[in-house]
Amino acid sequence: MNVTVKKSLIDGTVTALSSKSVLHRLLILASFADSETKIVCNNYGKDVERTVDCLTALGAKINKVSDGLIVEPIKTPNQNATLDVGESGSTFRFLLPIVSTLGVTATFVGAESLKKRPIYPIVNLMKEKGVKFTSDSLPFTVSGKMEAGNYEIDASLSSQFITGLLIAFSLMDEKSTLTAKSLTSKEYVDITVWAMEIFGQKVENFVVNPTGLKSPKTVVCEGDWSNGAFVLALGLLGGTATCKGLNVDSKQGDKIFVDYARKMGGDISYDKEFTSKKSKLKGATLSVKNCPDLAPILAVLMANAEGESKLTSVDRLRIKECDRLQAIMEFLDKCKVENHYENDVLTISGGKISPCNLDGKNDHRIAISSIVLLSEVGGTVEGVECMDKSYPNFLQDFEKLGGKYDA
Repeated sequence: MNVTVKKSLIDGTVTALSSKSVLHRLLILASFADSETKIVCNNYGKDVERTVDCLTALGAKINKVSDGLIVEPIKTPNQNATLDVGESGSTFRFLLPIVSTLGVTATFVGAESLKKRPIYPIVNLMKEKGVKFTSDSLPFTVSGKMEAGNYEIDASLSSQFITGLLIAFSLMDEKSTLTAKSLTSKEYVDITVWAMEIFGQKVENFVVNPTGLKSPKTVVCEGDWSNGAFVLALGLLGGTATCKGLNVDSKQGDKIFVDYARKMGGDISYDKEFTSKKSKLKGATLSVKNCPDLAPILAVLMANAEGESKLTSVDRLRIKECDRLQAIMEFLDKCKVENHYENDVLTISGGKISPCNLDGKNDHRIAISSIVLLSEVGGTVEGVECMDKSYPNFLQDFEKLGGKYDA
């Protein structure tokens, strides 16, 4: 699906989608808790659907109700399960070690794009702990059982390995410890620790002494800061945008978007809700080491800013849904914004943006960022159906905010 974006005057209010990062974790923990849990949430994308489907395949019962999801935990895991993780790296990397604590045989299948995302640190570790793999890349079947003990892993490629292991530890019979070398995106691990504590499991310095996951009965999933950043960026570039449902005290690392935007001169205020207003942006140096998902939308702001900006720690963007660094440079080139990459740094010289046609690259964050970029000047974005991965109702929200487009 292609959309033609028209120059838009932004003025409106939307409610943030439930956080994908938080919802993955709550669903998994609820599926292994001692009793039923209601998760209050609104709309969610295909990645969360994959987690729901995989947990159901393992034996959980997850029912959708008007205001969220009701999870009946797994009583006896299915001994042979096929888990289709689709394009969801979170679902895959979280469930891989978790399933291997259950002593079941599980076959993992997924989309072609997921095969390119590295998993060798967790695979090698699990092999050391006695888990058998029929292959080192998707599709494969795992069998055997991981036992409690001392674990060590290189976490430089993804913090998702850490989340999977910590939750897996909570399902074991004895205390386990984890040493995470070169951990990036620590804020995502903070979400995991916070979520585990909601279910009664303490985690101290990556040490888990399993006490059994206890249902909180009802838990509310907060709004998604990664998607909220798109809404607030629309206001900064084209008028006024209010995003409801974002937690000012959230553990989500992407809430740093507000600080980053303000550093660039962005007008973002908070009075129960976050509101952004059209601003004269200036260049800044910003690191995406712990918030890689913000890189595309920060590049959009930098393209509109006066002077030179730098995005640092960008090399890890190459192993996302696409080579996200290359995709960012490509959309900047097409709208005639000067940019240069060298030594883990992307330099962007802001200036006048030209109307153009952009490719969503089958990457939800690239597609949405491209629409935000073109809301200032107009143009076409190809392949926007990939937005269903995380923000299936973005175009509806864009329209609510005053955005104009033809599909």
